[in-house]
Amino acid sequence: PTEAEESPAAAESPGDALPPIEDPDNPGQAQLDKALELKLTARSLKDLNEVIDYLDEALEAGLDSGNTDCAEQLLAASLMQRAQSLSAALLSNPTANPNDARWLRIWHTALTDLGRCVSLDENQLEAWMLIGRLQSLPGGNKSEARRALNRFIRLADEATDDPNADTP
Repeated sequence: PTEAEESPAAAESPGDALPPIEDPDNPGQAQLDKALELKLTARSLKDLNEVIDYLDEALEAGLDSGNTDCAEQLLAASLMQRAQSLSAALLSNPTANPNDARWLRIWHTALTDLGRCVSLDENQLEAWMLIGRLQSLPGGNKSEARRALNRFIRLADEATDDPNADTP
């Protein structure tokens, strides 16, 4: 047999890329890589939705400890970014009809993203503030608004008292 027959790699042309080697400790690595690449170039809400989907897939497939931390941090930041974008539309017109199906869908999606964000990182000051503001809108839960805003104030006070903390 010739060398090409013995070695499958020899039969490939130099420009052919080999498929990535699957790491048993990181079956979600390919999705994490796609999310990271897309996050760097994301320009629209659609791109951000894809980043979030890839990160959810990566975490569901499984990652080692370091990659899980990276994916969760990127997911929290991406959820926060999407929630900020959605919230801006809602807060720019606070007298909108909360019975409007589109308004309700945007409001619910923003609050869901913010809830996921604080479940990944409970010290997200801006997320707590936005939860409070969105829950203060017509149709919101005033008790949840107070709870979120109190959490925001407590975290901001702690950050002010801690010289090593980022300024809120």
